[in-house]
Amino acid sequence: MEYLHEDLNVYWRNPPAHVLSKEEEELREKTPMFHAASIEWDRWSKRERSMISDLFAGQHASQLRCLTCRRTSTTYEPWFNLSVEIAGRGKVTLEDCLSSYCREERLAKGQEWSCPHCQTTRDATKKITITKAPMYLVMHLKRFHMDSGGVARKDASIVDFPLTGLDLAPYMLPRPTDDQMATAQRGLDQSMLGPFKYNAYGIVEHFGRGLQSGHYIAWINDRARKTWRKFDDQRVTDIQNIRPDGAYLIFYERVNYP
Repeated sequence: MEYLHEDLNVYWRNPPAHVLSKEEEELREKTPMFHAASIEWDRWSKRERSMISDLFAGQHASQLRCLTCRRTSTTYEPWFNLSVEIAGRGKVTLEDCLSSYCREERLAKGQEWSCPHCQTTRDATKKITITKAPMYLVMHLKRFHMDSGGVARKDASIVDFPLTGLDLAPYMLPRPTDDQMATAQRGLDQSMLGPFKYNAYGIVEHFGRGLQSGHYIAWINDRARKTWRKFDDQRVTDIQNIRPDGAYLIFYERVNYP
């Protein structure tokens, strides 16, 4: 997706956004997150704009919080897919994975944050909040991990996910209040406002033990025929009740997106 975006980027000749000064970063940190996220999206979009970004790009805020002074530092990052860890073993849900992805966590020992306010290394927490939801959402389940020997191993846990009605609202930045909207210096587009409901239209499933081997099949929702179709090399079959237990990628379309 990123390579397609790069090849189709119509603003690639534009200069990159200027690096914020310390004073500008401090001002951004005091700005309401919904407003800061919108500003950062505009800064990124001045050099990054393509058909791919219009359809698939989202944004999240990654916020570090010092456990001593309680001050925060937030970065706003665009993405073309949500890549989530499988939250647990056995049978888990996609909602479990999203909750884990957005849960505030304490940084591990050895990964302490160099707090710019304390001007020393401090224990800190990190929390991710989705700030912009795209028209088409690509969910990537991290099934492959490198072991101590550098070999990719697969997590074959079954991840239960909804084919219809996936709701991103619990993982999104809360909707601004009417007073906040009234005082905002710019309007917010629909990607930052609810509802955030999605229906699946495609699934990629992997069979096999490792990243360098195995077999991929695709499931596509054929709306015209009102059925799911399974694409397995040259074999194409219609299936009403699908169970892709080895889902690796899930493609969602936002419902009632303007």
